[in-house]
Amino acid sequence: MTGQTKKYFWLKLDRNFFKRHDIQIVESMPNGKDYVLFYLKLLVESIDHEGMLRFNEMIPYNDSMLATITNTNIDIVRSAIKVFQELKLMELFDDKTLYLKETQKMLGESSSTPRVKAFRERQKQAQLTHRNVTETLHETEIEKEIELDIEKEKDIKTKKEPVIYFENLELNKTFIDFMKMRKSLKNGAMTERAIKMMINKLNGYDIDISIQMLEQSILNNWKDVYDLKVEYKKLSKTQEKDKRTDDMLTRAMKEGAFND
Repeated sequence: MTGQTKKYFWLKLDRNFFKRHDIQIVESMPNGKDYVLFYLKLLVESIDHEGMLRFNEMIPYNDSMLATITNTNIDIVRSAIKVFQELKLMELFDDKTLYLKETQKMLGESSSTPRVKAFRERQKQAQLTHRNVTETLHETEIEKEIELDIEKEKDIKTKKEPVIYFENLELNKTFIDFMKMRKSLKNGAMTERAIKMMINKLNGYDIDISIQMLEQSILNNWKDVYDLKVEYKKLSKTQEKDKRTDDMLTRAMKEGAFND
């Protein structure tokens, strides 16, 4: 035995162990504190086998055996094992071996051995792989964001400010509707010169009349605007007010309101 290096094993329990979501979930259950204590005992018990739990190569642990070696109530053992499996804290292999993956992450020893070196190398490679995957995903996300920004810029550039042909908003809107109607007709799209000529023509009329002339052409799918027909003429607000006043005076005279 002289010259052999004595090895000491331990579990490195992270200071945030009890703040982990899975541990908090377990601890909040009925008998949860007993479950967590049982889990810690299993971790310690699995140190020598890097997370594997068996009585020996031929015989796996059963609930009663686990209750005995951990000094835990058998009902707690049965319930806890089910919870641990659901939360992926423990796996049950086909040969009934229990495996606690957390053991390898928490395992430490006082001297380096080929097994530990191999384990650390595996951990290092796993971390590198995870880092590469994370960086790739991050780069992909950045590329997607850049593409979205480019598309947004394209959309902004393609969006045109509404064209103002007339200062009066209602007249301007009606004129745009007229141009849309023209565009729907065969060979009806207006050229720039045609638009200027139409604007000049409409400027020769009152705003209300211009609007009515445009509406008349839209209703009839005409390519030009014409003087209003009787059925398309509308009274201006002033004319409507005067007409209402005349109607009231006429009605009052008929009813003899002005007779002595």
